[in-house]
Amino acid sequence: MVSSVSDPATVALVSPARSALADRTAWLACAALLLVLPFQRMAPALVLFGQALSNVEATLALGLAAWTVALLLARRRPPWTSPLTAPALALLAVLIVSALAAPTDRANAVKSVARFVAGLCVFVMTVNAATTRGRVASLMTLAVSSGIVVGTIGLLERLEIDPVVVWLRQFRDQRHFVGGQLRIASTLWYPTITAMYLEIVFALGLGLLVLAVDRKRRMTAAILFAGLLAIAEAIALTLTRAGLMTMGCSLLVAGGALWLRRGRAPATRAVAALAAAVVAAVAVTAPAQALWLRLTSSGDEDWYRAEYRVPARLELGAGELSTVGVTLRNAGRITWEGGGDAPFRLSYHWLNASGDRVVEYDGLRSPLPQTIAPGESVTVRAGVKAPAWPGRYRLAWDVTQEGRLWFSVQGAATVATDVTITSNDAAASAPRDDTLLALPAPKVRVGRLALWRIAAVMIAARPVVGVGFDNFRLLYGRYGHLPQADDRVHSNNMYIEHTVGAGLAGGAVFFWLLWRLVASLWRIRPRLDDRIEPLYVGIAAAVAAILVHGLLDSFWTFTPTYLAIWITFGLATAVAALAAEEGHAHRV
Repeated sequence: MVSSVSDPATVALVSPARSALADRTAWLACAALLLVLPFQRMAPALVLFGQALSNVEATLALGLAAWTVALLLARRRPPWTSPLTAPALALLAVLIVSALAAPTDRANAVKSVARFVAGLCVFVMTVNAATTRGRVASLMTLAVSSGIVVGTIGLLERLEIDPVVVWLRQFRDQRHFVGGQLRIASTLWYPTITAMYLEIVFALGLGLLVLAVDRKRRMTAAILFAGLLAIAEAIALTLTRAGLMTMGCSLLVAGGALWLRRGRAPATRAVAALAAAVVAAVAVTAPAQALWLRLTSSGDEDWYRAEYRVPARLELGAGELSTVGVTLRNAGRITWEGGGDAPFRLSYHWLNASGDRVVEYDGLRSPLPQTIAPGESVTVRAGVKAPAWPGRYRLAWDVTQEGRLWFSVQGAATVATDVTITSNDAAASAPRDDTLLALPAPKVRVGRLALWRIAAVMIAARPVVGVGFDNFRLLYGRYGHLPQADDRVHSNNMYIEHTVGAGLAGGAVFFWLLWRLVASLWRIRPRLDDRIEPLYVGIAAAVAAILVHGLLDSFWTFTPTYLAIWITFGLATAVAALAAEEGHAHRV
């Protein structure tokens, strides 16, 4: 017989089961999201209401939908009050106002509000999913497992394993190099984004390592140790300065917390051993020159520079192949290697007489006779092939690193030789200027300090409601008078990003949100017991990683990172609640 759901006795029997089902559904949705989070493909996986969704966004939408259905069946609302509820709702209100009041690009600002709402939903879902120590540990395990896979793929990418390199094209359309070295990105879009994601899971893994040591599970501890070492190596190979700093911060937070509570316990020694192994691995395997340059400069504006001594004028026959003596001086900070997979070569561009249009861009390559360190000079017998048409031209000398870059596109100055091309063929004529392509504009590179100064100008111009969240990248060129500003560049500081986007009120509320998060973790320290402390250590280290790296970058508009941040905040809130409940139970 089918009972009526309106029968109070039936409701009393069914509701707890359905309520438990809602929590299990929340856990499954979070678990699925953690597994797919670092594997966002470029091709859309689903079109919903005319909006193309990636595989990560589709997983999120389906997970939230399933959880909503489970809540409706259980006839209850999810518990959502927490220390972060008030500041999160206040920040949402401020973001909405700033988006609607944005001077331009309101659609982009509204889209950023939608991301915030999605992240807030994931936060609430995580809190409802992580209702026991076992569920918290399982979610952390899934996050770390995905991170180990991502880190391992990154190491294979660094080894130039062809099938891996080809397979990674579904996640991003380009590879990233600095100082001639590959910056691995693994399955994520950009190396710095990869670093932030891996920093979070690395910190969570420290907690699992402590848990395995405490439970005397040696095999699990050994696997975690090796996996965390692989993640750390991948972070180093992203060549992200803040990644190394943040990883060190996580180790200090975890190790320091264990030392203060336990002294030289086995778990403390395990974290110390991991820190030593990380330092040794990075020192041995990381590309020394590129890493040193990344650590000692804010950008690569002065890395690729050359000085040339070339003839002022030449006269060549049409199509003639000749040799020109050129003296090169390495005026940058990168050593020019003449061999290897990406050698440096002397080359040139044929330009029209005024020097603003390209006649032939890819000139012949002339090898360097030796490796050229910064400050050294060399003379090269450069092969030059003249254009096929008579006329007056400019021969712009340039250095290229094969398959990587041209110095001129990196902003380096070129030197040109005025050339007259002669021919006995009266019918031959040079192409008209209006049929030629413009010379590629050099990259406009803006360092962090310059970005922060521009941000200060933007805050002063719109202090109340800001310019709309995520609109800094679209407007900083206008405020900084940069004609070729890259609209993918953020303010490189998540605190400044919120203040510019949502005004001083938005910045203040964001600080309030973070303060409440840190305060809730700090208050439960005395109440921790041995069963929950390892989870607390990993989550606290992950929160510290987010706050520290946020000083130098902003990740709130990239799907894998902003969702990972909200999940971390949810785990922090859940573990604080569990610690408070257990502390209360012990007192009773």
